[in-house]
Amino acid sequence: FLLILALLSSFLFFSQSVMAAPGKINYQGRLTSSSGTPMADGQYNMKFRIYDASTGGALLWSETRETTNRVTVTGGQFNVQLGAVTPISSSVFNGNATYFEVELPTPATATCSTAGCGTFTEGAMTPRQPVSSSAYALQAENAATVGGIASSNIATLNGTNTFSGANSFTGGVSFSNGSVASMGMFTDGFFQTAKYIDINVDFLKMRTIDGATNLFYADTAGSIVKVGTSATASLANVRLLTTSAEFTGTVRVGTATDGVDISSTNGVQLSGTARRTNSIVLTPEYANSVLDAGSGSNNTGTMTSKFDLTNRRNYYKWTTASATAQSYDIVVQVPIPSNFSAWASTAPVSIDTFSSNISTGTVTVEARDTAGVVVSGMNFASATPTAINSWQTRSTGTISGTFAAGGYMTLRIRMASPTSGDVRISNIKMDYLSKW
Repeated sequence: FLLILALLSSFLFFSQSVMAAPGKINYQGRLTSSSGTPMADGQYNMKFRIYDASTGGALLWSETRETTNRVTVTGGQFNVQLGAVTPISSSVFNGNATYFEVELPTPATATCSTAGCGTFTEGAMTPRQPVSSSAYALQAENAATVGGIASSNIATLNGTNTFSGANSFTGGVSFSNGSVASMGMFTDGFFQTAKYIDINVDFLKMRTIDGATNLFYADTAGSIVKVGTSATASLANVRLLTTSAEFTGTVRVGTATDGVDISSTNGVQLSGTARRTNSIVLTPEYANSVLDAGSGSNNTGTMTSKFDLTNRRNYYKWTTASATAQSYDIVVQVPIPSNFSAWASTAPVSIDTFSSNISTGTVTVEARDTAGVVVSGMNFASATPTAINSWQTRSTGTISGTFAAGGYMTLRIRMASPTSGDVRISNIKMDYLSKW
């Protein structure tokens, strides 16, 4: 048995932006037999669908009315609000043509009341009916515009929107998309004025126009902010700050191992490769120095301080007339600078030395740290020149030990004079790494 549905419909869609309830469509129909007789009063099972084509096409929405949601028919007439069971999304009506169809079960199962009891074997009624707007919805101000603004120029909550005009936000602006692959900004700037900008993302980038180089990178997971320059930028045309800036805590350039820390507590602190090499230079007669017999025997000779006009240097000269080599020491207390961090790793101590006989005329150096402990590698290390009767700068090796800024390091320089000859020492240079 074929049941014929005479359509008398009025489609009026209420979007979620206007009312809180999901979109619904009011629909009226008349149900008759094949002879035109109205069907008996009762609760009928029905299926309703919306497609994007008059035949075939894609199913955009469907709703099955059964059990407690069956359609009430009285005198052959019925009224139903489509979408009450399965809400109709506003995306169904996106400006393209849509078509509506109804399907009834076999007459024997038309009014059964249990779930799935209807047998839908007779197919949907044809042809599908095109969905048209109501007269009110055709008014341009209500359908094509909102407040006089064309619908194509209205941003949607869950859509992808493009803002090309100058936009102003007086309240807080929050971005909370989670993982954001890219974010476009306005051509002439971001926000002119704002109380705050709350950007809730894993990272924030500012890049060159071509997107090839990062100019600014904020990694919120690593708590790192990186500032870079484009390939064509130089220090001459890059300005990071034009006014004063205030930071709480420590500002670090580089890393904790190799970098510069700036804080209100410790001032400027250098570490690792960021430290500068400074020098302590001692010129005879050395400050904080004394003459000392040292070994206690074989100390016969003469110690004088003189000036070498040719080489423009002050020096100590130790000579002896003894038939055997004689020695004498110069002991210097060297203040450790307040900005001392560590001794240079290469040739930290060098001495200008001179000898008339490099076999028996020798210069050796002992160093003690601020705790008075002999430094490893500096237990009377040789500083003897390698050629006779010429000034040479000689390094004594590396320094290890405990050295406290503001304390003292002790140098003992032992000068052993050859028979009927002399040995000389002049400037001492000590290189260290500064912490500021």
